[in-house]
Amino acid sequence: MSRLSESWSEYRKRMLRETSRFIEWGLKHPELTIQIPAKRVGEGGFPKAVGDWFWGVVLTRRTDPRILFWRDFLIRKPLELIGRAARRKR
Repeated sequence: MSRLSESWSEYRKRMLRETSRFIEWGLKHPELTIQIPAKRVGEGGFPKAVGDWFWGVVLTRRTDPRILFWRDFLIRKPLELIGRAARRKR
């Protein structure tokens, strides 16, 4: 069955299985994961415009240079953080 023809229930089950496998992997390999910064509820956060910008860059089909620059940045940044964390553990 193609993903385009799966029902919402099938999609939900598949996503839960994939998420479960990812969490299990992350717990077994914490040195390979990225810690996501968190803030307590009510202690500030990013303006809505930041979220709108992020999802706009991630989800758009545009390929103009500005979009490509930010996509590359968003892909590169986690890899830089992993490298930094690995160097600290040495």
